[in-house]
Amino acid sequence: MPSCHPLIERIKHTGCLAVVMLVMASAGWSQTVRSGAAAAPSASVRSPVALVPLAPIASEQGPLLGPGPSGGICPRCAGSPGACSCAEGINPAGSDDALYKHWLIDQLMLRHSSTHGRAMGPGQPLRGTSWLNRPLSFGLDVGGLFVTSSPSPNVRTNNDVLLAGTLGWDWDHYWGSQARLVWSTPHLENTTQPTVSASDNLFIADLSVLYYPWGDSRTRPYYRLGLGLTDVEYTQDDGTRRQDTLMTVPLAIGVKHQVRRWLSWRLELAENFAAGQNGTGDLHNLTLTTGLEWRFGGRSESQGWANGSNGW
Repeated sequence: MPSCHPLIERIKHTGCLAVVMLVMASAGWSQTVRSGAAAAPSASVRSPVALVPLAPIASEQGPLLGPGPSGGICPRCAGSPGACSCAEGINPAGSDDALYKHWLIDQLMLRHSSTHGRAMGPGQPLRGTSWLNRPLSFGLDVGGLFVTSSPSPNVRTNNDVLLAGTLGWDWDHYWGSQARLVWSTPHLENTTQPTVSASDNLFIADLSVLYYPWGDSRTRPYYRLGLGLTDVEYTQDDGTRRQDTLMTVPLAIGVKHQVRRWLSWRLELAENFAAGQNGTGDLHNLTLTTGLEWRFGGRSESQGWANGSNGW
């Protein structure tokens, strides 16, 4: 056969090379697929655990939310410690956060407005007014007196209704003082003198310090510790009347709630321990009271009268 044109010979040669390369590439791809399929079981056995992104450490999280005294932002207005709009000084910086991880420890910590501002966050911090706008108070309470220990072995304990009056002075957003007078007439009957009628008066007078752990908030829990006197009267075994005045330590927990800016409601549970003397035994008198507290006092400027303001 006559020889082909050189150009045609080159085209044929190039086409043959292309076919050979395609065949080799196809064989290599098939081998790769088969080797990958064969290696898949072992890969599934040895497959590593998927990596889950970890939460940032405390230093990378930014400020923490919450009412504790950390450097975090206020949960009400998202303000920084120096720019909180719902109360002054919520979440002051510089405190040990570890102490505030337990709620009970948080409530027992002692604070002052010079270091912790006006309020700690719970209980609806007051805006436009303050308990210190009317720092003085007069209250009337009613409740129950529970005499849980007897002044003498043959004298029965009893319970009765009580009436109480209080005078108070809040001299800080977290601290205050109170004078209280309680009157009740429990029938302390002597079992050896059943025919003797008794009109047993019991008076408690004390002066206490109050601590408000939430500060200047509308709902305001408090603790109270004080010192006072208990005057108790009862019938002795020989039928004569005995009256003793005993040193008393009141320990109480309670809560106040601002109903109006000049009026608040209060509830209190107190243990009034009276140390016995002169033949009269120790007394443990529990009182559970509720009542109203009228607020007054304070300068007109602090009450909001200045510049025509009526937000007091």
